[in-house]
Amino acid sequence: QGSTFTEAEYNQYQQMKASGSNVTPAQYERSNVLKGAQEEVTGALNKNLENIQLPTGELVERIKKSEGLKLTQYLDTEGKPTIGYGHLIKPNEKHLMNATITREQAEALFAKDFEEHKQAAMKIPSFNNHSKEIQDTLIDMTYNMGPTWYKGWPATISALQKGDYEAVKQDIINSKYASQVKGRALVNAKVFENEMSNTKMAANTVSTP
Repeated sequence: QGSTFTEAEYNQYQQMKASGSNVTPAQYERSNVLKGAQEEVTGALNKNLENIQLPTGELVERIKKSEGLKLTQYLDTEGKPTIGYGHLIKPNEKHLMNATITREQAEALFAKDFEEHKQAAMKIPSFNNHSKEIQDTLIDMTYNMGPTWYKGWPATISALQKGDYEAVKQDIINSKYASQVKGRALVNAKVFENEMSNTKMAANTVSTP
């Protein structure tokens, strides 16, 4: 009573009862609702993530390790709904709210996000003037803070353009970003410190008669 079974669902429910199941009509109906919701998630994801090529490499594994993998929705450090490898759920992705995804779906979401953030990082002024290690770090920071993060760090970007890696390192260490993600930010700051050492070594080698 009060249930809204289709004829097929009613027949299935009766078969379950006949086989000794103690499930109530309300429980059976809820299981169908959840099943339908999951099918909606799967359908929407598969439609949006077709023909995605999964990225590989040290940077990819570094970002995945830092983000961690969660197959259900959670809130990030700023209280925003997130899923998978740090995928920020967009307003048009309501199917991901309170959803459960598979590892394969999380990998596909990551692949799409990684490429988008990589392209965004390449727009950072002077990006191409720096070593691969610095570029990878800028991509990691972009994945972590969003595609336009650098626009809110004008002094840092100015220092980056000048090759002042010490200033960039200090800006990272003293930032809100570092207070939120802690070790991840310190690892990125260390990359700039190492780059300073490499630059000095290279300069000494050139000047040695």
